[in-house]
Amino acid sequence: MRENLINREFCFDHSEFVRDLVGDLIDGKKYSSSRLAQSGSVTGKLTLSEGDDDEITATRQGLIVWGEPYLTKNWEATPGFLRKWSWAMHGCDELIDSTNNWRIIRGEKPVRLSCK
Repeated sequence: MRENLINREFCFDHSEFVRDLVGDLIDGKKYSSSRLAQSGSVTGKLTLSEGDDDEITATRQGLIVWGEPYLTKNWEATPGFLRKWSWAMHGCDELIDSTNNWRIIRGEKPVRLSCK
């Protein structure tokens, strides 16, 4: 994800991304950039299949850490985050696998990302 964000650093609103990741825990205004491209947000190369929201993640839009943060297996991306920031998820197979493991544990269907 880091490489995707760096490659498109001038094409998305950094404060919006930070707000989606951590909510209001951090002042997102510090991450605002006047250097953003005039075209607005980046269009994604990946899309999330419909019907993947669930009770746990439906109202959240970001990443959830269910254990020690240094272990990839403890991270889950919410469907809302995947829909909005799908372009940043390109090549993040470990995060998608971890997300699906958590969803399967809860008895939910795995998320499916497909190329546009």
